[in-house]
Amino acid sequence: MAAQLPPLPAPPVKSSSPSKASTRVGIWLEEQPSPPSLLRPHEVHEQGRKRKRQKRVEDCCAKRPQRKSQCLMETSNNIARGSDRPSDRKLRSSKTGKHPTTPTHGRGANRPQAFTEQDNVRHGDGSPQKIDPDPTPRPIPRSRGRLPPGPKFDPAEQDVSSGSSRSFEHKSRTLSPTKTLGDLQYAEIPVDPRDWSAAMIPQELKPLVADMERIRTYIGIIPIAVRDKFAQVQESVYDFQCVEDWDNQESQDMSKNKGVTAKLQKEATDRVTGGLGHDLFWYEVNKIRKAHTRCRVGTKPEPAWNCEVHARLLYLALDGYWENKEIWYEDITQARIADKSLVPWNISSGAMQSKMVDYAIVISPSQDFTSEASQSLHNHVVEKLRRQDSSMKGINQTNAEWARHKPIGVNIETKKGAIGEVEGHVQIGTWITAQYNRLRQLCEEGTPLPSFPVLFVQGSRWTLMITCMRENSRIDLIRELPIGDTGTVVGVYQLIAAIRRLAQWVYSDYRPWFERHVLGIKGGLHS
Repeated sequence: MAAQLPPLPAPPVKSSSPSKASTRVGIWLEEQPSPPSLLRPHEVHEQGRKRKRQKRVEDCCAKRPQRKSQCLMETSNNIARGSDRPSDRKLRSSKTGKHPTTPTHGRGANRPQAFTEQDNVRHGDGSPQKIDPDPTPRPIPRSRGRLPPGPKFDPAEQDVSSGSSRSFEHKSRTLSPTKTLGDLQYAEIPVDPRDWSAAMIPQELKPLVADMERIRTYIGIIPIAVRDKFAQVQESVYDFQCVEDWDNQESQDMSKNKGVTAKLQKEATDRVTGGLGHDLFWYEVNKIRKAHTRCRVGTKPEPAWNCEVHARLLYLALDGYWENKEIWYEDITQARIADKSLVPWNISSGAMQSKMVDYAIVISPSQDFTSEASQSLHNHVVEKLRRQDSSMKGINQTNAEWARHKPIGVNIETKKGAIGEVEGHVQIGTWITAQYNRLRQLCEEGTPLPSFPVLFVQGSRWTLMITCMRENSRIDLIRELPIGDTGTVVGVYQLIAAIRRLAQWVYSDYRPWFERHVLGIKGGLHS
């Protein structure tokens, strides 16, 4: 029989009544607030917001008990609508039991929460309004950020081409759209488009047109000194296209009876090359052809064509001899028609849209007045404008500072390509009409006005147009004679010859007429 083990001693029984010391410690611990480290920063911030919101509601209800239901309704509506603020989203989550943010112990354990008495929210007829206890947060509708209100769009001031076709500088709501030459036929001074024919050319411009026809057929436009260079650019040159420097159009006044001396030959070469010499002049011509290729292949806009091709060509053609004769060119893309009375006037709908052109060959007195004639011309122009009663302070149809004292002889309109042909013709018709109206203001009544040559450029293609004022107060726009192309070296030489012939017309024909009939100088100033 196995021996029985002695029983184990019973464990000591704990007393159910705590000591006084342990009771005091427990009470003290329960009364202590939760340490801040146990709460996240956003929870502390949210508690502060809820305390402030609760205090405002309690104060409102205490002062005006009748507004209690209104406060409850506003609070419930805000919850139902779903504010987009992060604090509101946290508050809604705490009420629905998701992610509680209210501490369950410590200082904030027994605080009352915001009103959620949805039974007090009712419809307008008094029936209870059912509110979703867990609404989807939705942003409050608000207006998107907008720029400050700007000037109202006025179709009359919208550019129809890149830089050269802009509206009249004075705003007007009665401007009649001018989109085709047919619109200009309804103007007070109609503009009639005409096809090019010898019978339509005014008598005064027939010598000019005859020389342009010669240039068009390449006769006498290539200096013999550079004939062999054309093989470098794979272009053919024929004998009839070449000319000696002293037989060039620019040197026709040289006397052949005295023989061609070395001095006369040098003078003729300087006239042809602008003092650069044939080699350097050839280099500049070839640069224009290359610039044309860059603009065409790169599909560059109209301002790029103007800067890289057209302005270079005008500079090379007029630099030197014709600049010394005070014939130069001006960029007038920003020169607006200054007086509303000069704009074509539609007999039924009022003033038409104003248009502008790009360049002009002008009579340009030198800025330093190196000659007596130059200073006298400037003084006569200024004195003529002083005697004018109108607000116009320019000798042309524009008050642009850089062109106001320089009479315009030849206008030039440029376009990037063939798509702007109709629009370009309208611009020319409108601008020329303003020029004729301005000359009428400056001349004595009944003075016959001259006819003007005009150049129209479409990409690389240059053409000559003629405008003339008929006796029945109608303007004929005669179009058009091709005179050159910047796509080839031969074409550039061709255009240089044409531009110089137009400069000669301005100097020899238009300037004497202008001095006599506009400025009132009987003997003339130029030599």
